[in-house]
Amino acid sequence: MSLRELTKIERNHVEFKGEKFYIERFDIQKGIIRIYTNRRTLIINEEDFDINDFKMMDKVETIDNPYLPSPVDPIKSTIIGTNAGELTNILMDNIRKIKEDPGYIAQADAINNNVKSIIDVAKAQIDAFKVMKGN
Repeated sequence: MSLRELTKIERNHVEFKGEKFYIERFDIQKGIIRIYTNRRTLIINEEDFDINDFKMMDKVETIDNPYLPSPVDPIKSTIIGTNAGELTNILMDNIRKIKEDPGYIAQADAINNNVKSIIDVAKAQIDAFKVMKGN
């Protein structure tokens, strides 16, 4: 095993023993290799390490669930990240309608409350990402 082999998989998407990972970083101490991934830390004895156990993959292949954080950009996988343009258009449309028709305010308030709920969900997703990353 060489350090050079480990650097090949660092910051890459791999399949290891049937499981898909994004390799964030690694360290070696006293013959123990710790490979930190987007899912968990892999601990391998240095003498047991074989680079051939790690199959390189495309990023798309490693994302099993679009609602889980992407190792590259977790914000894009939040409800806001995937719907920001649409939400902005709805809010801007509401502002125009209120300017044109003050009677629309009650409906705009209902829409605004729904948008606030969506933002609360996005905040919860981001908090969950932080917990998963250990921040």
